Amino acid sequence: MDIIGQIIRRNRLKHGYSIRGFAKKIKTSGTYLYLIEKDSKTLPSLKTITKLSKSLDIPLPVVKRGFFIRGVTNKEIELLIKYNINRREVV
Repeated sequence: MDIIGQIIRRNRLKHGYSIRGFAKKIKTSGTYLYLIEKDSKTLPSLKTITKLSKSLDIPLPVVKRGFFIRGVTNKEIELLIKYNINRREVV
């Protein structure tokens, strides 16, 4: 599991959602959500990324970067989420 998958899973559980329940909320399949959380090769659409971000209160730039930019370290993503800031503000 990669860091963005861990973040999504942790926030999903924090909000009290099962995989099936959350998948239903964001209008996707439980299997697909499982792959997003567990498989670092799964790249969801921007629409799905936006739903994940809004539903789990994770800043959209953090979720997008977690999926698309390889140069972001796990520690950096954790700090971005902790302080709810955009990476450009840090660089």
